[in-house]
Amino acid sequence: MAALPDQPTSASELNDRYARLNQMNWWDQRRVSEARVLIAGAGAIGNEVIKLLALSGVHNLTIVDFDKIELTNLTRSILFRESDVAKSKSVVAAYRAREIDPESRAIGIEGDIEFDIGLGIYRSMDAVIGCLDSINARLALNRACLHAGVPWLNGGIEDVFGEVSLYAGSAACFECGMTDSMWNRRNIRFSCGGQRISIPADGAPTTAIAASIIAGYLVNEVLLLFHSGSLENKEGMRPGQKIVISLKPYDFQVVDLTKNPSCTAHEQWSPVHALHVRPDKITTHELLTLTDSSNDVVEIGYDLLTEMTCVKCGATQEILLPVEKSNAALTVCPHCGDETRRPTTVSWIDRHSPLAHMPLSALQIPQHQIVAVNGAGGRKYYQLGGDNF
Repeated sequence: MAALPDQPTSASELNDRYARLNQMNWWDQRRVSEARVLIAGAGAIGNEVIKLLALSGVHNLTIVDFDKIELTNLTRSILFRESDVAKSKSVVAAYRAREIDPESRAIGIEGDIEFDIGLGIYRSMDAVIGCLDSINARLALNRACLHAGVPWLNGGIEDVFGEVSLYAGSAACFECGMTDSMWNRRNIRFSCGGQRISIPADGAPTTAIAASIIAGYLVNEVLLLFHSGSLENKEGMRPGQKIVISLKPYDFQVVDLTKNPSCTAHEQWSPVHALHVRPDKITTHELLTLTDSSNDVVEIGYDLLTEMTCVKCGATQEILLPVEKSNAALTVCPHCGDETRRPTTVSWIDRHSPLAHMPLSALQIPQHQIVAVNGAGGRKYYQLGGDNF
């Protein structure tokens, strides 16, 4: 075998991991290294996004996924090995990101982006990248990012097709583009009471090729954002645009999305006041007292299933779960087996509520969450504390 030709290498390149990137006159490695990115979903697209961000020297990655690694993931996921099967996707992906980038501070959170990640975490990010495979997760991510005022990119693939969208500010958002068929696909997974129905997930056919191409556009857009200083000055996509790609046959389109004037997702929660107290260390009653809001109410941010009561035997069971996180099997009474238990739900709590003296964490409010306090003076927003991330 012929020897590889020697490559001329300068001393600066030997000592600088990012020397080739820094040769680009527009590249700012310090800005890239300091940027904070949340990656929602560590599947096929997420693996490629994490790899590219780590190679680019984005040190601050927060990776969120509630799933475990399966054998079928290995044909599309560069960060996973066969020995990783049954391990947490997010935790393994963060470990591999730290292998790629020695200065990486990547962390993996095994959790639900809607209920386990406080809005304060989203608010601390420079950008969010959605690498998700469900409509419900995208809806939740869309609202979280709009409330937190952080731009987010959505990537999706199926067979030989892929798409990338940029959402931010007052431009068209993901929810603006929801069609009747998309709402039907989302709603079929929930009962009429809003509880989750156990339906096997549809595994769409995908390839590593489609995932890597879409991931390339996602990361390129984020890097353009970091170097622009603002969305207004950014090159590439504008908020409210979508790139649609076909690999067979080749096709590429940039589509301007239409904003729905009736869309209720467009609301940035601001200004936000920091409380620096964890949700397990404060109750609703204490929160209202601390914020001089004794006559106001705390909005939970979702419908909380507080209890289930059996119509037949009258037995009541305390639940304390978000309705959408609960399972339709809860309608069955554990005492008599009847299937007509009735739910009790709340979406807000005042200081006279029986729940007002429970820690906010007992009501499933996560660390770093932003809670809304509503009263005669309007809504005010308070960010809770939590562990470093």
